[in-house]
Order: sequence, then structure tokens, then C-alpha cells
Amino acid sequence: MSEVRHRQTAADKTNAAQTAQTAPEHTKTKSSGTGIFLALVLVLALGAAAAIAYISQGERSFSMKALSAYSGSPDRPVYISIDGIVYDVSANRRVYGQGGSYNMMAGRDASRSFITGCFETHLTHDLRGLSEKDLESLETWKNFF
Repeated sequence: MSEVRHRQTAADKTNAAQTAQTAPEHTKTKSSGTGIFLALVLVLALGAAAAIAYISQGERSFSMKALSAYSGSPDRPVYISIDGIVYDVSANRRVYGQGGSYNMMAGRDASRSFITGCFETHLTHDLRGLSEKDLESLETWKNFF
């Protein structure tokens, strides 16, 4: 046995659309899938718009050397990094900018010093040897910024 399939042509689609427009209301069928499809398209469109907005806000990667250029000079933004995430702290330049009490953290990933409070030898991203409790404390700082 062979199977016969009908390929819908453009003319078939036009005829179906015209029939649907002229058919009495009680003979028209509603497709429950259409509403779901439109909702899915809307969700995907909103997600794409949010992603574009997030990217346009300037998310980018920094090498340690590139990050060091944002260490508090008056002509550039001031950035700090905690656990590899860079935060713009320019709005609080008096604290993180040149002459500020926490300027030593500007332009670097000073994750360890956020936990230990040591601003001389612990200005590093190295978290080896820290406890789970210490690492949870670091999450608190990340949420702060």
C-alpha cells in the first residue's frame, strides 16, 4: 500500500482563510494551541529583550591587568571585584577612589580581604583554605554591591 499525502499549496491556504472568514460562527473552530503559541512567543520575546538590555548595560570581562586601570583615578570609573565579579563603585568615589579609606581594593579582586579584614597581605582573589562559613560571608558582600 502506498500512502498519499497532500501538500498544501498557497492557493489551498488562501481558500481555507477565505472559508474561515465567511463561515458561520458556529462552524469556526478555535485552536487552543494558538494561545499557547502566542504566549510562548511573548515570553521568548521578553526574554530576548531582557538579555539585550542586560548586555547593553555593559557586561564584559576584565583581565586582572585591565581591571587595575580602574583603581580610583579621577578620570575613570572605580571598579572592585569580588570572586571574579566586577562592581562599579564610582558612586562612592570618596570611599573607593584616590585617598579613600578602601582605595586599596579598587582596581583588583580583593575577595580574601572582604572575608579576613586584612587589607595588607590579603588583597587577593585567592580563596583557598577558607571555610564554608567564610565563603558564605563572601556571598553577603556580593549581595551588598
